Amino acid sequence: MNKGPKIIRPGILVSRKTRIIGGVEYQRREIDSHRDGAAQVDEWQTRKVVRDKEEHERATQVRNACSGKVRGVCADTGFGWVCRDDDTGELADAIAWARQHAAEFNSTAKTCAVEVTFLTARFASDEAQAVAAITGELAGLLQSMEAGVRAGDVKAVRDAAKAALQTGKLLDDTQVEGIDAAVAQARAAATKVAREIREKGEIAAEELRAIDLEKVRTARFAFLDLSGESCDKPGDEDDTQEAIEEPVAPAIKTQRFAGLEI
Repeated sequence: MNKGPKIIRPGILVSRKTRIIGGVEYQRREIDSHRDGAAQVDEWQTRKVVRDKEEHERATQVRNACSGKVRGVCADTGFGWVCRDDDTGELADAIAWARQHAAEFNSTAKTCAVEVTFLTARFASDEAQAVAAITGELAGLLQSMEAGVRAGDVKAVRDAAKAALQTGKLLDDTQVEGIDAAVAQARAAATKVAREIREKGEIAAEELRAIDLEKVRTARFAFLDLSGESCDKPGDEDDTQEAIEEPVAPAIKTQRFAGLEI
């Protein structure tokens, strides 16, 4: 039976908990407690004692290494870490390494221990809830890119583009082209905005509105369709563009981008 085109890859949602147990004590002493009109004001002095600073620093490094090993084979999405089904073997190896790495540290540590726990849940490529969640997340990120360009907010565009590429790793190969083209267009627009501000000191709202983001909008509406959310198509008379453009200041000045690389 034909189930239609694939939208997302099957994958594994990875829930994790990592922490350092022991080795640090906090001692709190109340200094003052009084009423200030209707407000209650309390003041404390806190004393932190790390029993073995060097060992605690090594524990922090081990915890970070364990998390990083597993995160390295996953896409970091708005729902958490998600591993593509194709990379299941690498995920299992990474989790095993993390557990062993923590166990080796704990076997010699005297004052603290590293706890790493990973819980995995598989979803299918045709699971409606997963498809709706992932495509809806992508539609929202594409909208953030467009809004960022119209507002001259280069950082917002690049943050949304980075997140979109991570979440886009979960798409089936047949769906990747649209998100890649949209991200490329948004990043090119952000670079143009940053360059204009660096060279001229500001960029007019009219120039921001004139930037071509057709690929971003087309991809956004496509993912809205796939997610099951209602939407108007690109080119329809709706208030989407007005909602994005309305807050734009007369000109975006250079101070807000001081030190920003382009």
